[in-house]
Amino acid sequence: MKLIVDKEYTEIGIKAIVAVRIYGYALGEVSNEAEWLIRNNEGIALAYADSLDNPVITGYRDMIKNIGRSQKKFPPSAEALIANIKRRKSFMRVNPIVDIYNAHAVTSFLSIGAHDLSKVAGDIHFTFATEGEEFQPIGGGTKKAVEGDYIYKDDNGIMAFLDARDAEEYKIDENSKDIILIAQGNANTSVGYRKKALIKISGDIISNFGGSYDLIVVKAGEEGG
Repeated sequence: MKLIVDKEYTEIGIKAIVAVRIYGYALGEVSNEAEWLIRNNEGIALAYADSLDNPVITGYRDMIKNIGRSQKKFPPSAEALIANIKRRKSFMRVNPIVDIYNAHAVTSFLSIGAHDLSKVAGDIHFTFATEGEEFQPIGGGTKKAVEGDYIYKDDNGIMAFLDARDAEEYKIDENSKDIILIAQGNANTSVGYRKKALIKISGDIISNFGGSYDLIVVKAGEEGG
């Protein structure tokens, strides 16, 4: 499996894709350290002002605005996560892997796509949608893309849409063993910033559940991995 990045991605501020593949972990009990991370970052999220003023969040908002999409309808995923925590007054638990990378998203503000590698068919293409392409986001329903929406997809369809919604078909579950975490980023997130964040997440997952990881960086107009 390769990551193939459209050279036109530079036009939306993305010069390179950063991802990490994590192999061979086995879910078990969350360590005290991981539980502390989740609870601590829950408190950080609850303490944020209602209106986030952060360059990473601003970068994602600018991308949505520049393609003519609604910032209200498609907020940055970290912003939506933090709003959910504030609304619930607590961190919504999904499964240990998702909980760990969501806890990191609270402080990095990165939108992180997470997918079960066993469900991916062929290569992953970072590109732009054609009018009417459909996908089923996690949680149900169907979304229709318009021409120019930035997406990534495999041979079967869209895996992630506007860096805001992941597809149900590829989601991580309790049976996942090999996964990929993807940080597309924006004009305000350097490759170094995204690498550091994904390495931290990978380290926390592996220290809890075993396995190994490899880091991938692919520039726009190139392929790799």
